[in-house]
Amino acid sequence: MIDLVAAANAGNPFIVAKTLAAQGLAVFPVRAKQPLTPNGVYSATSDLAALLRFDWRNADGCGLATGEVSGVDVLDVDVREGDGGLVVGREGSSFHPHGPAPGVSGFAALAQMPALPETLTAQTPRNGRHFYFRHVPGGRSRKFWDGSVEWFSTGKLVVVPPAPGRTWTNEAEIAEAPAWLRAMVLAPRDRGNGHGVERNSSGPQLAGSASTSTGAGTGQVPREIYLLILCAMRKAPAQAQRRVQGLWANLAGKCELRNDGLNYTAWQFSQFVATGDLDREKAAKLLWLARESNGYLAKDGADVVKEVINRVLGERE
Repeated sequence: MIDLVAAANAGNPFIVAKTLAAQGLAVFPVRAKQPLTPNGVYSATSDLAALLRFDWRNADGCGLATGEVSGVDVLDVDVREGDGGLVVGREGSSFHPHGPAPGVSGFAALAQMPALPETLTAQTPRNGRHFYFRHVPGGRSRKFWDGSVEWFSTGKLVVVPPAPGRTWTNEAEIAEAPAWLRAMVLAPRDRGNGHGVERNSSGPQLAGSASTSTGAGTGQVPREIYLLILCAMRKAPAQAQRRVQGLWANLAGKCELRNDGLNYTAWQFSQFVATGDLDREKAAKLLWLARESNGYLAKDGADVVKEVINRVLGERE
């Protein structure tokens, strides 16, 4: 078991590094997050003889190479304060190539997702958090949403406590990343925004717009719909969430028999509402957005759509 807290009270970065290297972790000296090594993070090592050759005299912290080399990945949740104090980030925030802009909070973005499991966590100098997870094979470093949440894997680094401004907030074991987070990390990279920020990496099977699916659970949904489904089904099994994703994608991509499609999907949603897996109000919103997406609202009007949604979802209340 990896014990990153073993040297929590050590005052010397080299003592921290030696303690972690003894567990097979790849470490190196840093000063203000900057590696003091010939090849940056790629000089990280668990070899004590190699560590002794590094510049520890000028170090103020111990860096840890994330990813495969250490078997640890980190979810970095960042905070930036604006002129008027801390501003909660929103969906639709602009994307920033060099990280989050002033006045955004990664905690606001993270709150839209299912809860994280208990895992080793550290506070960072600007009141952000590092959530430590076991390495996700095949995953890669990437930024999410407005850049305020970032996944550190191979090629990235974190500075471990007790470096300046950094403390452990718990002593939990390092957990496996939950399925929804693994899906984000393993999702294909979207290069369309040009800023290095993953617009559509909020979950598996995402696309910029809804597309027709040939079977429930295989359809693609836009990022905002995926987030809405997760919010509406916080306690539901992953299989149920995937089913609702597929139903939504089928309905949003339907060009013919749209009224039948609406009635069928509303009835299917009502079953999830009845079991408590799907919030009724959010189910109605999902149906409304699907009909808006495929032109049904423009064709038959809002009143018809409202009548179907209220009638079918209301049958099981």
